[in-house]
Amino acid sequence: MAAEKNAARSQWLQAGLQLLQQQGPAALRIHNLTARLQLTTGSFYHHFKNRQDFNRALLEYWEEESTLRIIRQSESAGDPRSRIRALGRQTLGIERGAEVAMRTWALENPRAAAVVQRVDEQRLAFIQRLLQEARIPKKQAALHAKMIYAIFIGSQGMVVSVSEQELKSFYRALEALVFPKGS
Repeated sequence: MAAEKNAARSQWLQAGLQLLQQQGPAALRIHNLTARLQLTTGSFYHHFKNRQDFNRALLEYWEEESTLRIIRQSESAGDPRSRIRALGRQTLGIERGAEVAMRTWALENPRAAAVVQRVDEQRLAFIQRLLQEARIPKKQAALHAKMIYAIFIGSQGMVVSVSEQELKSFYRALEALVFPKGS
C-alpha cells in the first residue's frame, strides 16, 4: 500500500460513489474501496463500523450532496422564480452517473430504495413549494413539479446523452410553460 494516510470520511464516500457508478452495487466492498484509495482496512474502520455502516453513510452522503445542499443553496436566491432558476442551475452540477447508479441500486436494495424515494419526495415537495410561492395554484404546481422533475430524472437516465446546454434549453421551455409571458 502507499504511505498510510488517514483519508477524510468524504474521500471514502466519494470513492464509494465512483465504484457504484463504474461497477455497480456489488463493487461496494471494503477491499475495493481500500484498493481504490490505496489505504488499509484500518483506515476504513476508523470512519465506519462495517460495510453496512459505510453503505448507510454513502446513501446519506448522496442525499446531502444531490438534494439537501442544492435545496439550501437554491433557497438563498431571492424570489420564487429566482429560486426556481437557481435550482435549475444547481441540478446541472449533479453527477449523472451517481443519480443513475443510486436508482439502479434502489432496484435491489430496500435501504437504497427508501433513500431514493425520500430524495424524490423532498425534491418534488421543494419544486412544488417554489411554484406555489410563485402563485401557481396547488394542483397545477404539483403537476408542473412532476413534469419538471420527470425531465430532470429522464435526462439523467437517457443512453443518448443530454448536454448541459440541452438541459438548460429544456428548463427554459418549461419556464415558459409554467410562467407564460405576462404572468
